[in-house]
Amino acid sequence: MSKRLLLFAAAALFSAGATALADDAAFRVQPNEVLVVFNDTFKDADGNGRSDSRDVAEYYAARRGVPAENLVPLDLKGARGNPIGGDYPEFYEHILTPVAKKLGSPTADGTAFKARIVYIVVCYGVPMRVNTHHDGQAGEHPVRPGKKVKWSASRRSLDQWLIDVHANFEGGYDEETKKPTRTGGGVLGGKAMDIRHPELWRLYINSASAKHFKELKRKAPDRFPYYLVARLGLGPVVAAGQVDGAIYAERYLRVPSDDDKDTAWRPRIVLDHQPGFAADHVAAQARLAGLLAGSGTAPLFSTDHAGLLRPWPRTADNQRAEIGQPNKEGAAHLPTLTAVIAEDGVDAVGRLVTLERGRAGRRRPPMVQYFSPGLTVTASSGGTARIEAIDVAKNALRLTAVDGFKPGDTITWAWRGPFPISDAFFYYGFYGLGKKWDCYRFVPGAIGVHVDSSCMNWARRQLDRGLCVAFGVVQEPFSAGIPYMDRGWAGIATGHDVCESLYAGLALNTRWAGVLFADPLYAPFRSLQLIDRTAPVLENVTATPRRAGELVVSADLADGTPDERADIALFRVEYGPTRDLGSVVPYTAWPEPGNTGQVAGRRYRYTRRFRHTIRSLKPGVTYRVRVSARDPHGNESDPSDVTGTTRSGAGR
Repeated sequence: MSKRLLLFAAAALFSAGATALADDAAFRVQPNEVLVVFNDTFKDADGNGRSDSRDVAEYYAARRGVPAENLVPLDLKGARGNPIGGDYPEFYEHILTPVAKKLGSPTADGTAFKARIVYIVVCYGVPMRVNTHHDGQAGEHPVRPGKKVKWSASRRSLDQWLIDVHANFEGGYDEETKKPTRTGGGVLGGKAMDIRHPELWRLYINSASAKHFKELKRKAPDRFPYYLVARLGLGPVVAAGQVDGAIYAERYLRVPSDDDKDTAWRPRIVLDHQPGFAADHVAAQARLAGLLAGSGTAPLFSTDHAGLLRPWPRTADNQRAEIGQPNKEGAAHLPTLTAVIAEDGVDAVGRLVTLERGRAGRRRPPMVQYFSPGLTVTASSGGTARIEAIDVAKNALRLTAVDGFKPGDTITWAWRGPFPISDAFFYYGFYGLGKKWDCYRFVPGAIGVHVDSSCMNWARRQLDRGLCVAFGVVQEPFSAGIPYMDRGWAGIATGHDVCESLYAGLALNTRWAGVLFADPLYAPFRSLQLIDRTAPVLENVTATPRRAGELVVSADLADGTPDERADIALFRVEYGPTRDLGSVVPYTAWPEPGNTGQVAGRRYRYTRRFRHTIRSLKPGVTYRVRVSARDPHGNESDPSDVTGTTRSGAGR
């Protein structure tokens, strides 16, 4: 396809019909409209005299400009130092009540916090689960009226129980049964109506007329008396990475053109289709694939900037094996697309091949929308051609040639790029239950939603690898308890925050099982789309003795300019007892998180605060240490040299 046709297709697909929405700054959530909740009696692993939970809260507040009065410290000190709050009475007394009282108190300017706050951020150190003591008896299915199902599980998401702070606080709890009660009597959270906010769920059915959650809350506070809740971190490092990755992407996220010299990273959309599993999410993914392919009438992107108007690189898989799943020989399954050419499906004049829809007829999503222009496909009869365009309505591909393509042929595209898949920005797909294969190199700001009843495993693993936004569950969520990302992506791509976007894709969006790991203010499609041309600047570089034979190397990135404040980096350490140094831990070979082994060639989390312990050094020896930093666009700092002398005795 010519460059002119590509631009025409992009303009048609990414209509500017919703630009007014994205540009309506009056209803974008501001930092002073975010409440930050943390556990002030949590552990202090780094020995800085503050709880790690407070560290996360203060780091977020500093990076985003959240006022100090918006921070809510909790006293959750339990036996043996473990935080309390997981049992409903504890949750009510020590978490829900302080938050409700804070929201009912006046701000510094005299207005009530509840009239200002839109989002609540829960920080690492506050429990993720709450035991509501529901008995698990069969009740009406929360999504399918008339169907009975055993769904009233006791283990719920603490975050989702904070969404309806005021209603939950007013209801209280039964001291004998420990169950949450509703105002007027009865158990709260035991009916389908208790775990859904339908108005929120309908938010992005039509992205052209979608509203910001803040606008709905401000204009109809009685209908929207609740807040949206997101969580930072599985630890201070992960939490900081979520915030820093979001800020970097809001400045630099862009899709380079084919002739663009900025080739540092080309953010990619990855769809892992799984036929026969979670049919509602298969349908949602098909709708998303169709939107990305140009079907539908709702505008998908709202920005006027060409760097996000361009068609995004896409990688898709429509096989039963999930991406990364090992086969019998141990080799990972790579993205693969297959389809069958329909009877009389070859048009030699138009160079079109029409694909079969399958036994389910038109009820089955057209597989053509998972293909994209530029891919090279092969036919079982031997033909090979490149896709010039796709026609979703006809379920057809236009090829550069149709020689060797015959009706009944299976056509195939297979991934030939690097693996793990590089530059993944948005992932929506399926894994084997409980699996967490390491398949992706995520770019800063990346978003991933995995459809699995134990998707918390996947979320934890990928957050450890630099994912910025993820979704996990604390119990069986039903498929409606995981965001439908056709709606979620429609919200994100029309300039909304990730928080309101993912909640609007979530049918069971309160008092249920979900945990949204995200900086709620993050809005990737409001990116400035700059090119990062400035190198990171190092400061506070030290090499401090720890145990005998160990040095802790630390470095921070400067924040004197807007570029510096947004910067993140990987780090390299060279060290040795002489000027020649001699030993190096390179940018691409840091230990795998939670594993002492090293994986050569693998990139991990970018950060602004670097800490690394060099072990197995000689006791009582002075070492020279050189630290360098490299940002996601490849800009490398000037190296910084320091010295450190290891302890000569055993212990600290």
